[in-house]
Amino acid sequence: MSRTGSSTPFSSSSTLTGSSPQKDKADPLSGTFLSPNTPPGASLIASASSILESLASRQSATVFIYDTAVQAGFGNSTKEWYKSGAGAPCVEMQNRSGAGLILAGRLGQGTSAQSDKQGVLTAYTSPQGLGQMAPSLVALPGPTPAGRVVIQVPAIHTEESTLTLTPSLAALSPAISLLPENFAIILSATSKETADLGSVSYSLPNSHVVHIFDQYSAARETRRITYPSLPPVTEPNTSIETVLARTGYSLFDYTGSPEPETVIVVLKGTLGSLLQTVADKVPGLGVITVRVLRPWNAEALRKIIPQSTKSLHVIEDVIQEGAGGFLYEDVLTTVLGSRSSPIVRRHTVVPSKLVDLVTRPNQFIFFLRDIIPAASSLSLCSLPPSTLKKLVFHGVPSSTLSALPTVIANSFSSTPDVLTRLLTNFDAFSKPGGVSASRILLAKTDIDAADLPADLVAPIDGSEGTADFVALEKVGRALFGDIVEGVELGKLVAHLWPKILQVPIPTAGDAAADAVEAKPTTLKKFEFNSLELDSIQGLESGDQAVASLGTWRDAAKHILFREAFKLPSSAAVNPAEQQPCLRPDLEDRTYLITCTVNRRLTPLTYDRNVFHLEFDTSGTGLKYAIGEALGIHGWNDEQEVLDFCAWYGLDPNAVVNIPVPSANRKTDGVPLLHTRTIFQALQQQIDIFGRPPKSFYSALADHAKAKEHRLALRFIGAPEGSATFKKLSEVDTVTFADLLRKYDSARPDFATLCELVGDIKPRHYSIASSQSAVGDRVDLLVVTVDWTDPDGTPRFGQCTRYLAGLKPGQKVTASIKPSVMKLPPDNMQPIVMAGLGTGAAPFRAFIQHRAWLAAQNIPIGPLIYYFGSRHRSQEYLYGEELEAYIDAGIITHAGFAFSRDQKRKIYIQHKMLENGKMLADMLAGKGEGPADKKGVFYLCGPTWPVPDVYEALVSAFGEFAGFSREEAAQHLEDLKEEERYVLEECVLREPSSKSQIRQEYKPKEKSK
Repeated sequence: MSRTGSSTPFSSSSTLTGSSPQKDKADPLSGTFLSPNTPPGASLIASASSILESLASRQSATVFIYDTAVQAGFGNSTKEWYKSGAGAPCVEMQNRSGAGLILAGRLGQGTSAQSDKQGVLTAYTSPQGLGQMAPSLVALPGPTPAGRVVIQVPAIHTEESTLTLTPSLAALSPAISLLPENFAIILSATSKETADLGSVSYSLPNSHVVHIFDQYSAARETRRITYPSLPPVTEPNTSIETVLARTGYSLFDYTGSPEPETVIVVLKGTLGSLLQTVADKVPGLGVITVRVLRPWNAEALRKIIPQSTKSLHVIEDVIQEGAGGFLYEDVLTTVLGSRSSPIVRRHTVVPSKLVDLVTRPNQFIFFLRDIIPAASSLSLCSLPPSTLKKLVFHGVPSSTLSALPTVIANSFSSTPDVLTRLLTNFDAFSKPGGVSASRILLAKTDIDAADLPADLVAPIDGSEGTADFVALEKVGRALFGDIVEGVELGKLVAHLWPKILQVPIPTAGDAAADAVEAKPTTLKKFEFNSLELDSIQGLESGDQAVASLGTWRDAAKHILFREAFKLPSSAAVNPAEQQPCLRPDLEDRTYLITCTVNRRLTPLTYDRNVFHLEFDTSGTGLKYAIGEALGIHGWNDEQEVLDFCAWYGLDPNAVVNIPVPSANRKTDGVPLLHTRTIFQALQQQIDIFGRPPKSFYSALADHAKAKEHRLALRFIGAPEGSATFKKLSEVDTVTFADLLRKYDSARPDFATLCELVGDIKPRHYSIASSQSAVGDRVDLLVVTVDWTDPDGTPRFGQCTRYLAGLKPGQKVTASIKPSVMKLPPDNMQPIVMAGLGTGAAPFRAFIQHRAWLAAQNIPIGPLIYYFGSRHRSQEYLYGEELEAYIDAGIITHAGFAFSRDQKRKIYIQHKMLENGKMLADMLAGKGEGPADKKGVFYLCGPTWPVPDVYEALVSAFGEFAGFSREEAAQHLEDLKEEERYVLEECVLREPSSKSQIRQEYKPKEKSK
């Protein structure tokens, strides 16, 4: 099927009509669009997970989308709706330890801007991600109608030994015991149940909620579904049981014999649905499925267990044999206090076994027979009604017939009395480009087949069960009926499947291919291991230039015959204009500036190297505004480049032609190449010592000769390898060069390596000078980034290492980047600045500019400066300058917080609390009266003090301006809108416990 980048062809991001995930999804029958504004009760062709995204986007103040949820095919629509302005704001996050702290911080902050949607914060994460978040969720404030958290969890898990996807909930085990008691845990299995309980999860006023749904199959099915009603938030103290009852659900469901002796207890999910389906078909069997895991209601479970029950069999998912779970203990403690205590037995299912149970009917019967021998006579093939039709299609994304399942599903969905269900799985490893398996189930709407598990009635593997139509080789009942040449279709499919051959078919006109007989290869067994197959939008041959090794003759020809190669003449270049040969691969306007000063500000014995840089910009045309950032295009370390060349077998002096990727760097439509030596390319352009993205692992796998290297790289590059990728990236901090050494059987040629790795990105540093005061000069304040990885190897930040090694007279390529740090338009407006560490850089520029204005006899307003670091004697950055500005009256008030200079740590928020009246006087005005001082507050530095600074301002507004907490919070929101509360946070990274802090400044956009 055609790929658009969504999780599946008919996942939460698309419908049977094949609409783009960038647009609302339309029901081809009713004309109703799926969006956060879809009216309740509307009939749609959609997946339950897409309905769930719509509900979350509709009911939430903010949606936090964690990467593990996106890898599980959940979250893309929410992001697109937000981009189009139709849905709630969303924040993309990474799952890691402490990942839930942002929810606690945001919920605790609680502004009136959240009141429109009851202050509900929604998070999307996976079962594994919930386990990482759970410890930090204890910091959440208690749930209230005005503020609570809903966590939507798509239940899908990667079985690491085979990389197959499973519906296992084993990864939830560590999270269950760590979640606070004020969390409700709800599970849903069917499509309708997923949508309905998704709505319920937003109507519980006294609970944070975790909603777990079956993303393995049911929630991903595209079918006709009714948009759920939106029950209002219920009155306080209403139980979850009461809320569920209003929508027709209960805490537990019972299915099976009226008087069973054997009862199975299992969580709602894929296996639970399968057991419910067969419960009525096995004499003496009952099945209880758990819909609400927390709060656990023992009394409700005792009531639903039939009196005839002699044995209770608890089935629970575990990561490995012998591991503990959580359901067995709950059930055991429940029945121990009952009058007739049945025997309670525990059955554990590891992820690989669970896959077999839900996809291989015979394995399921063997498993069930061990619990109740009467299951031996069970025939799963007889469960679906005879009128239920099953179609199974196998295809590849590049096939011209890839959209065939879409066409067929559309044709049947146009018939109102036919229930059409479509589910697509992917196998990313069977062949290059991957394979899809699409199943369509068709039944009359009045037949009880709406929720029969797809894996039960239409197994993908044709060797078991029956598949009425297999698209490959056109074998199927649709063409031949039940009997083919006297052989039953089921037996024929079982015989043909392992013997189907993949035969390459030459394209028309390819004479060479026609002359060669292709060697057929056996088709591999389909394995469900991916939720998407990324489409590769290639360019036509000739449209895209590629890197290639050249010779010194190439370089000489380019220099001697510039006009012939459409290159500009170097003599015609104005030094103040863009030099076409200065990093032609970049879109940004670049400048060649000269280092004049490189001075360390902290003592040599201090563990942080903070240094001051000055660059001469005369004759370059470089102009910058107050608060802007200087982009430094740093070089890799010379010795590391030479070492890599020696190890990789490269001649540093060999010539390579590298394409200029920018679209506007073309001459007469022909892409330009720039020629340089391999050493120059690796030192100045190719980011060989940078952090590789996930896509690099997959790309490098194609070049690995060793099978173990190829499989490992593919796994890490797949969505299922997220945890391994994070460890390599964030803990081991591996580089491109490290990976090439680790997987040394992968040796792409140098030209290919250039394309795979990509270019060094500029690092941006807040400018620490005002051009009005210093003229043709630009200053920076930088701290060296270095740390030690888990192996004890010293690591260095690429750009700060380059800057720290600069010598006076050395040329540097630079560019300018705008910033949110701008001076107010009125020089009389008060300025309150709070800088931590090198966050002082933009404020030095502010102070310089105000001092320059004063020197011109231009009146200036108050300037308040808060600065924080660890020790005054070691990190009082620009201390002498600051003292002079204070003496001259430029800085009207200073609050210096040196946290380690006394027994009790003092931070800038403590200094702010001491000056609450002054801050309220300058910042609490509404901007309306003549006496309003219209002050502006700036904060630059790491993210951790932001909540404390926020609280200090709220406290000042409350105590000295008479604001309530809600009014103070709203006032800060208003200041943000007026650009009078400006944050430029620096992202802190600490790759290992022995590391120093790594920082990279990124302007923070206005938050709303």
